[in-house]
Amino acid sequence: MAAGDRRPGRRVADQAVGHPRPAAPARPPDARRRTRRDGPRREPQPARHRRHRADRHPRRRRDRLREQRRRDEQPARNESATTGTQQPENTGGAAPVTTKPEEPEETPTPTVPAGFRKHEDGSGYTIAIPEDWTGPESKNTSDFFYSPDRSVYVQVDQTDDPGDSALEDWETAEGRGGWPGYERVKLAPTGDHPPVPDTGDGDDSADWEFTYDGTGGTRMHILNRGFVANGHGYAILLRAPHEGWDARFAELQPVYESFTPAED
Repeated sequence: MAAGDRRPGRRVADQAVGHPRPAAPARPPDARRRTRRDGPRREPQPARHRRHRADRHPRRRRDRLREQRRRDEQPARNESATTGTQQPENTGGAAPVTTKPEEPEETPTPTVPAGFRKHEDGSGYTIAIPEDWTGPESKNTSDFFYSPDRSVYVQVDQTDDPGDSALEDWETAEGRGGWPGYERVKLAPTGDHPPVPDTGDGDDSADWEFTYDGTGGTRMHILNRGFVANGHGYAILLRAPHEGWDARFAELQPVYESFTPAED
């Protein structure tokens, strides 16, 4: 037999005499051919330890976490909108603080004392007058307010062209005379008294106070307080009997305290 025919013949002979080639051991169903690249074989992890497929991708996992945080924060934002409170920023673990919305400040308005009424003049000034007094009665550039028996009155005079000094204007007026039995009580800056205090030279506000003989021999008392405010010149004159002057003047302090000049 030729050399090339020996191997096939031998194979046939081997099979014929009952010497089959040993079969390879069977592999389990999940087994596969391993290579050097596979490294050591790992045991399959239980199902409870396996991560969600989407979690295996870092970007997808971040998106899922952001979505979950957004859903958790949504109820808190809705509650804040309905209660009118502000949610503070994250301060690194500090407890949240609920703040009330700021309320606009109210401008205080002058109050009228009990027993007085507020007069708002058409020229712009306001003043408080006793409730039972009458007026105003307008004469020339002045408004008069009278007590029930007309023995006491308040006169408000005004000008849009005041002089340079209230004190100098009173000194000029005093020199004209015309008051029977005239006696000066005071001619000086107003000091720390309303409506316009003047503790200086009397340019802004000054008092001219005196007594004189009235009709029927009654001794009368006058305080004429002149001042400049908002570019307007004013004079508040109070006339009352000299007897009981101090008490009457104290009762009428709201007249000076409440006076508000016209705007520019």
